[in-house]
Amino acid sequence: MTITTCPKGNHFHLFGKDVFERDNREELIEANDPNQALEIFILKLDANWEGAIEVKAHGKAKESNLALLDFWRTPLK
Repeated sequence: MTITTCPKGNHFHLFGKDVFERDNREELIEANDPNQALEIFILKLDANWEGAIEVKAHGKAKESNLALLDFWRTPLK
């Protein structure tokens, strides 16, 4: 999924790559800061989802650009 329309408000582009690359995700989240966007994204994930999450600012929403946050999520179980 590629997001082509961005809202005018404060938003971030998030890319989630599943450890097995079977459940990769791309999402645009409106939030006040990158940490809030990451928190919202994580809450939407299944409990057993594991992988890398990148939070990028508008205009840097390609996987080759430097992320504001680079996070690895490991399930608690």
